[in-house]
Amino acid sequence: MPRPQASRGGLAVLDGCHAITLAAFGCRLWRLTDLSPDGHQLEAMCWAARAMADSAEPLVMVPMGQAGRRVWTIGGDAEEFLRAWCGAIAAGCEAGFRVIRQLMEWADRARRKTARIKGSNAGLVIDALVVHQVVSAAALEAEAAISRDTAERLLARLQGLGLVREITGGTRFRLWTAVL
Repeated sequence: MPRPQASRGGLAVLDGCHAITLAAFGCRLWRLTDLSPDGHQLEAMCWAARAMADSAEPLVMVPMGQAGRRVWTIGGDAEEFLRAWCGAIAAGCEAGFRVIRQLMEWADRARRKTARIKGSNAGLVIDALVVHQVVSAAALEAEAAISRDTAERLLARLQGLGLVREITGGTRFRLWTAVL
């Protein structure tokens, strides 16, 4: 995503500031200029998360998680707002790292429990579940280049091992997720 144009409009005073500062005040300015209806902060927060990712090359968005909700409507002076904003980013990143650690531990556990399964398909399914929070058999078919029958059998086997769970409760169009 190209860097937001701080040189235009109300963000001109922030030229040269870090992308996190630019995003914080851009989000606040968004609300002050009524670019979205009252109570609709999603557009502003998405713009801000993407603008911050400009300073974190591989990311598409900078995570703020649940802590980000605190800054959606916060008022007060600019320094207090920026402090809360940075705190939300830190909390979101910590939560993201916790999930990554849980996923890596799950993947290690899954590989140990599936070590006796012949072939590499179980490993491909595990890899797909690390990358995608929720998968279907059809998605695994495409992602892991295995047949849908193989995907369904492996998901059932992984469920029997306590590694995945089916989250739709249906018999068709089922979705699966790792049991962290």
